[in-house]
Amino acid sequence: EALASGMARVEKPFRPFLQAFDLAIPAGMSLEDYIRAEIRAAQEMGADGYLFWNPSCEYSALYRALD
Repeated sequence: EALASGMARVEKPFRPFLQAFDLAIPAGMSLEDYIRAEIRAAQEMGADGYLFWNPSCEYSALYRALD
């Protein structure tokens, strides 16, 4: 919902920051699956790419999700 709202307001290329850490992910979902779901949602919304961030600069789960 937040992504769709932002894209509706901005008529420029939209590249959201996506979460690459395990804060508040749904119970029973791995971080890798959560990352894949974020990518899929951004693509379905028509985002012009995306960036990932992790406050600890720990991106091993992201690399596994993209593998």
